[in-house]
Formats: sequence, structure tokens, C-alpha cells
Amino acid sequence: MMMRSFLAALLLFPAAALAQGWTGPFVGAELTGSADGIATSESGALSHRFTASGTGIGGGVNLGYDWQAWPSALVGAVAGVDGPNNPGGNVFRTQDDVVGFLALRAGYLPRPDLLWYGQTGLALADETVSIDFGGPVSHLSRTATGYSLGGGVEWVLPASRASVFLDYQHIWWDGGSISAPAAIPSVNFRWQRDGNLLKAGLSLRFD
Repeated sequence: MMMRSFLAALLLFPAAALAQGWTGPFVGAELTGSADGIATSESGALSHRFTASGTGIGGGVNLGYDWQAWPSALVGAVAGVDGPNNPGGNVFRTQDDVVGFLALRAGYLPRPDLLWYGQTGLALADETVSIDFGGPVSHLSRTATGYSLGGGVEWVLPASRASVFLDYQHIWWDGGSISAPAAIPSVNFRWQRDGNLLKAGLSLRFD
């Protein structure tokens, strides 16, 4: 629905080409909405599986470079850092405090001021875990690795080098584990987190 409304709004404006095309570096800032799925399994004195979700709203920054190699297409690279603020779970709780990514992208220009793009790459997260059954609380911090796949749309504002964008990323994170935590030593935990990031922001392009 958000993407459809965004595209409908673009039709109200006439196409306006960038003075120097899309080739060049860019920087941007964004608001980020996060909705993650977390699958957790327990083994030991207890043995079962459960799922939870982690949602939140945060923000981030990005920078990259695009090369308009053809009149209606480009390739590029982008890197960014987001703070998704997405805690999930109750007695077993995880959160991605900081998420960074590096991706390659390719895009199609249906008109000179409008870009559709897809991108894929690597992701890193500073993940924290807490386990609290009402007694001692166990904490774990780790660097999670993953890969991302997504895409978006970007529109150049009239008579400027600024653009607005809407971007979606799905991230498959590597699983984590913790054995015999102080909170409940008779149980081992394994978990798997999948991330969904929706970003809306503003970019500034340079010649």
C-alpha cells in the first residue's frame, strides 16, 4: 500500500532529468521500520520450540556510488548503518542494536528522474540476548552475519540533486546458540532471526 501510494504521487509530477545523469556518489538518511521473526529452540531439562517477533522504528545513514552505464539502466554499490530498535521475545529476548550492510545494486530508469532498483549483499549486526526466568539474568552479545536481498524506488526532486526513496530489505541472519546459561543452566538455546527492514529517506547526489 505504501509503495502504491508513493508511485501514485509521482504521476502528479512531470519527468525531470538530473543535470549530470545518475552517475556519481550519494549520501542519504532514512527512517527505518523493522519487523523480525525469531525462531528459538530449547534442549535439556526443557525441550520445545517457540517463535517471537521483534518490531521497532529507528533510523540510519547510507552512502554509495552509481554508474549510469546505459541511458535507461545503472549499476552501483551502497553501504549503510541502521539502528532498528527491534527487541523481540519475553524471557528469551533478542535485539539488533546496530545493523550494517554492504550491497551491490542494479537499476532501471523508466523515466529520467525515476529509478527502480534491486540489491543484494552482506549484513552485520551487533546483537544482544538476555534470558530472564525470574532469577539470575544471562546476557550475551555477538556479531551476527547475514546476507540481504531487496529493492526499492527512488525519485529525484524537481530542479535539484536531492531524491526521496523507499527501500525494502530482507536479511537472513546466521543462527546463534548459548549453552547452560546462568539464568537456567539445565537448558541450551538455539535461535534464528530473519530481518525485514522498510526504509524511507532522502538522498543527496554529487557530480
